[in-house]
Amino acid sequence: NHDGLTADGIAEAFIEFAKKENLSFFDSSSFDENHYKNLLEGLECTEIFLSEVKQEKNFRIDSGYYQKKYLALEKNLNAYGTTTLFELCRQITDFGAFSQTNFIKFFDEGILFLRNQDVKEGYINLSENVFITEKIYKRLTLHLQENDIVIPRVGTLGNAALIEKNMLPCSAKDN
Repeated sequence: NHDGLTADGIAEAFIEFAKKENLSFFDSSSFDENHYKNLLEGLECTEIFLSEVKQEKNFRIDSGYYQKKYLALEKNLNAYGTTTLFELCRQITDFGAFSQTNFIKFFDEGILFLRNQDVKEGYINLSENVFITEKIYKRLTLHLQENDIVIPRVGTLGNAALIEKNMLPCSAKDN
């Protein structure tokens, strides 16, 4: 902490961690748990036990996954109980068939064809749509249904919207 001129930081937190874990190069008898917890509160770091990490479905050790804000969100969600999309859905489809869409020519009318930029936060922007013919629609494998949830994989990540009956028939492109 530069002789008391700045707040304690990561180095001081590591010293307390080393004491707590009885690492041979620090005297563990002087470990101060409250001081250690206060140091961690002020830092963007988290202590996770390997045994907890191994229990995760996807064994992850990257620091971004364990950010404080994500751990707090997970704790809040777990307090209310959660259900995965897999448990809720009859099917999860990853269209991902970009090669199927190479032959598509768009029109000003016809069957609605959604693009990533059409999917907004909670709604689908219907002001700048493109359309396909019925012949092309039949060749595509993705035929959206009422109450399907569309989530772009690229571009505006985090957006999602529900397909409404008035949009059908409809297909989409993942690019």
